[in-house]
Amino acid sequence: MSEHHFGGSYAVLPDPVQTVSGGEQVTVETIIANRYRARQMDTFRFLQTTPADWRMCEIKSIDMLGNIIWEVPADFRFVLGFSAIHPDDTAHGCELCGHPIIYPYPIRCDRLKIVMNVGSDCVNNFMGAGYTTKQVKIFKETRLRKIFQNWILSAYNYCTQQREGSFVPTENPHAIRCTLCNSRILNTPENIQSHKGGCRSYLARRMPERFYRYRQKISKMDSVQKISSRKIMNALNEARTLGIPLTTEMDELLRAEDELRAVRLARSANTRSAKTKQEYADEQEQEDMETEHDSETGANFAQSEGIIPA
Repeated sequence: MSEHHFGGSYAVLPDPVQTVSGGEQVTVETIIANRYRARQMDTFRFLQTTPADWRMCEIKSIDMLGNIIWEVPADFRFVLGFSAIHPDDTAHGCELCGHPIIYPYPIRCDRLKIVMNVGSDCVNNFMGAGYTTKQVKIFKETRLRKIFQNWILSAYNYCTQQREGSFVPTENPHAIRCTLCNSRILNTPENIQSHKGGCRSYLARRMPERFYRYRQKISKMDSVQKISSRKIMNALNEARTLGIPLTTEMDELLRAEDELRAVRLARSANTRSAKTKQEYADEQEQEDMETEHDSETGANFAQSEGIIPA
């Protein structure tokens, strides 16, 4: 007997394979999938639409916690589907099939100007396998490429302005002096950056190797659309290490990646720890078995030699 969650309740099914009318054998998973598909079609008919009338709403943004903010047209109205057909079913969540959901995915019907919250499985069912995951990935990659493209020129200029020179304090606590041209400037990030771009003595000096190499790297990344997201994130990580100014969005992306990496490392460490404990338990069990075998062998030998009574 096996239990399968269906529509908020547990249905006890006798075997993983069922025989339906006509003698055809189908799996329990197929039976459940067909039931949900029938619910979907009932909802489409109830709303006087077809699956072709619907599409997923556009993604407006995704916050650092991974929550999706959807772009819903102001003149569209939200409608109920499954819960309108089955008002007594309190376990539903998806308005298309009634299955409980955690994250709603709004779909829109442009012909009737209506929106309905459904689960990702239902979207993937009539839009294609993996559709929701693919759309989220496309949005993230497009956003990352746009952020990087808008930033790359300022990073190039920043590297160009880095020279082997320095600024030292003066008797005025609000001013500093350029050691190359002896000019005094106000000690603010804007004035320092402006001086680096206009001081001929400063620009005549050699660019540090690390900034030169990074400038060469990003100068070859002009065609951002052809660069993988991984390479862009690696470039941003290197920029952070070099101290090149990043935008707030970039800082948030890198911080989110750091947190994700920490979670993965912790999960990996826990897996290795669990594996080590299991291996230790197996080794201990093997040692106990060998000890028991040795004791039994020794007892048999002692009895055969008359050392202990049989």
